[in-house]
Amino acid sequence: MGTGRVGAAFAYTMAIVPGVARMTLVDIVPGLSKGVMEDIKHAAAVFRRSINVEAYDQIEKIENADAIVITAGKPRKAGMSRRDLAKVNADIIRSIGDKLRDRNPGAFYLVITNPVDAMTMVLDDIIGNKGTVMGTGTSLDTFRFRAAVSELLNVPIAAVDGYVVGEHGEEAFVAWSTVTIKGQQIDEYIKEKGLNISHEQIEEYVKEVAASIIAKQGATIWGPAATFQEIVVSYLANEAKIIPVSVRYNIEGVGRVAVSVPTVITGRPRPMPEILSPEERARLKRAAEAIKKVYEEATSA
Repeated sequence: MGTGRVGAAFAYTMAIVPGVARMTLVDIVPGLSKGVMEDIKHAAAVFRRSINVEAYDQIEKIENADAIVITAGKPRKAGMSRRDLAKVNADIIRSIGDKLRDRNPGAFYLVITNPVDAMTMVLDDIIGNKGTVMGTGTSLDTFRFRAAVSELLNVPIAAVDGYVVGEHGEEAFVAWSTVTIKGQQIDEYIKEKGLNISHEQIEEYVKEVAASIIAKQGATIWGPAATFQEIVVSYLANEAKIIPVSVRYNIEGVGRVAVSVPTVITGRPRPMPEILSPEERARLKRAAEAIKKVYEEATSA
């Protein structure tokens, strides 16, 4: 849902995935989804991919879907925080959920709309036990982080593991206890190689890079699209990849909050907060409290 720049790029990445046989594009802007549909069909032809792509202007046309990806909402502008978007986008998410819930029993919903953690909770309230709701959370932050470490340490991206967790926003942080280079804990690797890297420098990069991209090209596009494809394919194909996504679970002293932790993504997603250090779990709790506050502000009368 939503075929703006990110939605269209995501649709393209899904269209070239083997096994994807049908895709429905919806955007309330008249004709936009149909234009994207034709463009994607041409791209699929290049790869000799047979895929049934449909396009509509009405949400109600989405029925019996396996997965529904929601990018619809007001966009984040340069200088605007994700939290500023909360109230207006909560109304949009509620409207979408009401229209989709009964038409798509058992569907997987991936929320991209910002502020994504709070919006995941808003949609989960609507969908309840009629589907599985997940937010993209800090998945993209994680891949940005790995790219930064790869560049700074001059190592292949495949050698870098580790996760950014918490809120997709001001309370995101690197779970340094999970970060490894070629299987070796990053601080040990740095010491052994005689290198220099600042934890704070990397964390700041992860938080600020999106705003920098938005200022230069108007939006983040391809990084998000590839990330969302990774999540959806892992869920539908039951690949059990571990990606930090925003899933709702009970956090002691806070309640059921959608906050990003490394999660095994299958048909039954399993968050794994236990792999974090005690200090990181305490910081995760603070992130959950911040998310809960945004959610409450977004859903207040």
